[in-house]
Amino acid sequence: MKPQTTFGKKKKEGSHLFYIQVIIERERVQINTKVSVLPADWDEKKGIIKGKGTDVSDNNLIIENIRARINQILVKYRLSNKKLTVQLFKSEFSNPSYETDFIAWMTQEIKAKKNEVGRFFFSLLSCFFVTIFSYYYCALFVPERGYICS
Repeated sequence: MKPQTTFGKKKKEGSHLFYIQVIIERERVQINTKVSVLPADWDEKKGIIKGKGTDVSDNNLIIENIRARINQILVKYRLSNKKLTVQLFKSEFSNPSYETDFIAWMTQEIKAKKNEVGRFFFSLLSCFFVTIFSYYYCALFVPERGYICS
């Protein structure tokens, strides 16, 4: 599950989009780094863009940060003996703040539980109305007519 680097489609100016690829459960996950690289500027051994300048160093930093996030997810699941699926990986990668930010985590949990709470609230509300209606129903009808209310 080591991250590998791949080039995407060629752009008009000759550069290629740069992807980092991970294989999980025999399924390939490609992560777009949003960095364009000329194939001649890519150092395959070091895994960085060759050259000098702020753009080159910024792009190398972006690539290295993405690799670090991928490795952090892979190590976390490996050390906790949890099975990492493609869907879990994508979720962890796209939402890195859920692990460290309580408010972001709680917002995600509330969205996940929204349907369950909605069903619970609806059933609670319906029980309330049935109870109120039954009391009201018993109060309207008089026992002389044969209706028995307990």
